[in-house]
Amino acid sequence: MTVTELIFLQAQERPAHPAIEDGDRVVTYAELTTLTHRCAKQLQARGIGSGDVVVLSLPESTEHIAVLLALARLGAVGLSADAKSPDIEKAKGIRDLAVKTAIVRDPLVGFLDLTTVPVAALFDDRGSGESSLDVPVPDDDASLMVSQTSGTTGAPKRLLITHRQMIDRNQRTIASLGLTSADRYFQVPYLRFLAGRRRCLAMLMTGATVVLNHAETIADYGRWISERGISHVYFTPYHLRVMLSRAAGDTPLWPNLKIALGSAPVTPAERLLARRRLTPHLYEFYSVNEVGDIAMAMPADQDRYPGSVGRVLPGIEAEVVDENDVPLPTGQTGFIRFRGVHFPTEYLGDGEATTRRFRDGWLYPGDLAAVNDEGYIFFGGRADDIINNSGVKYDPAEVEAVLLSHPSVADAAVVGGPHPEFGEVSVAYIVRSAAVSAEELYNFCASKMDRYKAPRWVMFLAELPRVATGKPDKRMLKENFRRYIETKSGSS
Repeated sequence: MTVTELIFLQAQERPAHPAIEDGDRVVTYAELTTLTHRCAKQLQARGIGSGDVVVLSLPESTEHIAVLLALARLGAVGLSADAKSPDIEKAKGIRDLAVKTAIVRDPLVGFLDLTTVPVAALFDDRGSGESSLDVPVPDDDASLMVSQTSGTTGAPKRLLITHRQMIDRNQRTIASLGLTSADRYFQVPYLRFLAGRRRCLAMLMTGATVVLNHAETIADYGRWISERGISHVYFTPYHLRVMLSRAAGDTPLWPNLKIALGSAPVTPAERLLARRRLTPHLYEFYSVNEVGDIAMAMPADQDRYPGSVGRVLPGIEAEVVDENDVPLPTGQTGFIRFRGVHFPTEYLGDGEATTRRFRDGWLYPGDLAAVNDEGYIFFGGRADDIINNSGVKYDPAEVEAVLLSHPSVADAAVVGGPHPEFGEVSVAYIVRSAAVSAEELYNFCASKMDRYKAPRWVMFLAELPRVATGKPDKRMLKENFRRYIETKSGSS
């Protein structure tokens, strides 16, 4: 069984049920199936078939979802990208991939040097009819999409997710939250992110309604939740904090809303406040890009073990080991690893990262944690330097490389620093070779990479502190920034 087959089954059982609300446009499951078939025929006519990699550079829309499903029906592989990213970021995402074409919104705006197809052309129904596709249904081991996550070399790590793997991770989410066809899901994560695509597909597999996000600001999310009768939403800590900043009193704004919270831990106090002011139905997830949701803390779990990020979900085994992969006693902090059926086993074109993260049937996400005898995980931080900005992770080496290309920068080291809204932001420590301001360096980085990666703080030093091997002492730099923030807060 494939992802598309499961969604098409929903169309057979509830053809008139709303699948997508796209602004004022309502698309039923029957209509979504028709759009998907129409798009698949147009893609097939353009030579797209099984195994072909296709870039989707599209906004939040019904057509974006239909293209994803059409590619899946053909056995092709979707790779979502942000049209607004600098070309250097786009190039990283498709490196070493034989991309067949890119599907874009604006026919006048290309995507690097790829052949492009305007999305509107894929829904031209002239002469298409409603006949079924003359293409075999892919098996469940066929690749569905390319997932990207940050790598320690500064380039994204990528892996192929199969239909079976997507179904497996979505079924864990559906079962743990008790989702049904009666749910109305507000699509907060953008479809270009794996979290956005995955959770959208999970809701469609369930027969629920996906309400696409056209709110102008995060502050408007509350109005959409209330006015659209939303029953389920996925928030990062950043989204949650914005909502909390606008809520007051001890009566929940949305007493029946289910909030799935993920991407990074929040404090026990924030969870309690959210359950009092927003909804009593707050579920925190510990997830990793490679396999999706790993553990969940229901409200009762949050009360029982406030310091835990949740209990390991059924079908997943967790173990904590030392630096030599020797299992540690229960409750001791070390490197956490996981295994389960339908887990991926490698990254695309990155043997070093594969060896580091996939070993002997285990996935090592690079996190420090402890697990008690009941299966509750107590997060201890990341074992590497990955920066997590509102759930979007990237390696500081990317930012360092850009900074070092500036003619006035002699040396640079970037660490993650705490931020009240975004969780973490880039903090750059710079040794100058000529006069340059913090603002100039921020703008320089923002012109060459995604803006959220550019350093929010720039600190100037005569030289960088280093460890015995000669590498910058990032632990010292993080401690330096922590003291700086404490001093700044104390003087304000």
